[in-house]
Amino acid sequence: MLNLTSFISYTQEMQRYIDTVPKVKESWDIRCADMGRVKKHIKVKLLDIQDGKCAYCMSKLNPTVKNDGDLQLDGDREHIAPKSIHPNFIFEPLNFVLACSTCNRILKNDTDTIQLVHTNYEDCEFKIIHPILDNVDEHIGFSKGVIISLSLDKGKWTDNLFKLSNEYYTRQRVEAYQLSLMSDMIDEICNNPFGVTNI
Repeated sequence: MLNLTSFISYTQEMQRYIDTVPKVKESWDIRCADMGRVKKHIKVKLLDIQDGKCAYCMSKLNPTVKNDGDLQLDGDREHIAPKSIHPNFIFEPLNFVLACSTCNRILKNDTDTIQLVHTNYEDCEFKIIHPILDNVDEHIGFSKGVIISLSLDKGKWTDNLFKLSNEYYTRQRVEAYQLSLMSDMIDEICNNPFGVTNI
């Protein structure tokens, strides 16, 4: 699971538009240029923030790759607190992450992730590890992409919901970890091809 330290923000123009939209689930499906710009902005910003990975299973989001269910893995704009249950948080910047179709549509879907609701989003108590508000490392321990520890509350709840311990996701995390190491080595070689250090 990604440990995110930043989140989306809206331009003033987008915020003015959002302020006019009713906070109901159906608002997300409005088809107009303003809503299109907001949705595109969310996706582009999150792809950058999350380095193109699913916030939950850390799979690389790739529009040309399909999973077993033949769903594209290009990343859904995922409402952590589902818009069907908590429409007042429908445009809350802290409520957005990108998730693969499997994590968003199949595993989580409309599962209520909030234990205790408050009017202020940041004061809500979440059942799952919140990728932005929580320190993931306090709830899930990874070593080279493999889960080695889980907290009894949010860690177990998140693992059960997103099947993080299953073999498929574990393999993906291990491969991503190995690719990351390889990428770092390649960057180092490209930046210093002859191994010369500046004195």
